[in-house]
Amino acid sequence: MKSVALVELFPYHSECLYSQLLFMQGNARVVLICDQRLEPIVKTFGQVYEECLFFDFKELSSLFKLRSYLIRHKIDTVVLNTAQGSRPLKFMLLPFPKRIHFAGIIHETQKLTESFGQRLISRKIKSYYVLADYVNRLFPANLGFKHQFFTPAFYPKFDTVNLPDKADEIWVCIPGAIESKRRDYKALLALAQHTQLKEKVKFILLGNATLGEGAAFLGEIQRLNIAHRFVYFNERVSDDLFYSYVREVDYLLPLIHSDAHTAGDYTKTKISGMFPLSLAFEKTMLCHNLFAQVKGFDYNVLFYENLDELVDTINQNRKVEHTFTADFDKNQSRYLSLL
Repeated sequence: MKSVALVELFPYHSECLYSQLLFMQGNARVVLICDQRLEPIVKTFGQVYEECLFFDFKELSSLFKLRSYLIRHKIDTVVLNTAQGSRPLKFMLLPFPKRIHFAGIIHETQKLTESFGQRLISRKIKSYYVLADYVNRLFPANLGFKHQFFTPAFYPKFDTVNLPDKADEIWVCIPGAIESKRRDYKALLALAQHTQLKEKVKFILLGNATLGEGAAFLGEIQRLNIAHRFVYFNERVSDDLFYSYVREVDYLLPLIHSDAHTAGDYTKTKISGMFPLSLAFEKTMLCHNLFAQVKGFDYNVLFYENLDELVDTINQNRKVEHTFTADFDKNQSRYLSLL
């Protein structure tokens, strides 16, 4: 049986790990190797790997230790959970036996054509995964890479946390740290202030509000006297609490709009983490119309053109007529095809 190392060199993108481990169960001997900052998250996975190791990948010496481990244990295939950035570049510049096959997830496919560092990484990585059908359809042609997509929409079991009484409230969820480069928080402020928005609508900021631009945003909602519309957290949100909220919310709100500098990237070269989350929990996303014409954008979506349309949709608590789910067998088959 093939021996595979699934490696995450950074302290993020952990949401992609569990699905891959499930896909490989019974099909490969898998060792999971992660940055040590992911240990609290990985401990919630259960025994879905043969071995799990943690390194401090901030230290260059850890990359040499990882290389030695892979060679010493005769690993056949290495899958980089994040196959872009400075750490994978340094790792891929190390010498390896030709017998080791490298694959990895490219989270922003434009790097394949625009980044010199990515071209160096691609000297060893010839098989790339992306995280959505629509990104796979638009994968840069004529570069000679094998490529396939899978949806990281499978999560470990979690303990249900008792939440505040929802009653007849409408919960709109925005997961993640508050970062304006990822989401249009000015639009969220305008939405929360909209005179027609029903009082029963609450916005769940499902992340650590002390990170990123959180303090400035919380100060702004206080200044605008709309803090009562928000639920937020001043510390890391545990997985159990995170998933308990996601299970109960009415909508996921990506806040990606056409006037944002990176908006086009989300329709072609990368995804928001909310996209697979909507499939995993069969939740309706509220997306701007710029996504309506994207082929392969197969999620549970209600589209809006402007703020008034969005307010009307939320007030009416509308739901999608046709729901999409993540098919495990199809995702597994696509994933294994590159191994």
